[in-house]
Amino acid sequence: MKASEKLAALKAAGINVSNLFSMAGVTGEETIARVEGGKLTIVPDDDPIFSAIMGNGTIPNNRLFRRWVMAQVFHMMIETDYKTGQPIGFTAALRRKGYKYQWEMVVEE
Repeated sequence: MKASEKLAALKAAGINVSNLFSMAGVTGEETIARVEGGKLTIVPDDDPIFSAIMGNGTIPNNRLFRRWVMAQVFHMMIETDYKTGQPIGFTAALRRKGYKYQWEMVVEE
């Protein structure tokens, strides 16, 4: 989970994130930092806040792709025509993917 996703999960859980920051290193690795008493410290992955979310707020099932499906639907809703750049809508985007795609999604999801 990226640092920005962790912060979003904390905020959604009702936790005050006003003193937390998403930081990226030179290598692109993200981490979360906390300001306490004027000092910046890195929040470890085994912090009690993250442990509580992982213990109570996640579903450990690798076969669930619901967020991916939702992202696909939103992407198809705003898909545009290649030539004109105009939106084509969900139905046209679904037709563009083909008949086989539609049935594969019905069977899998």
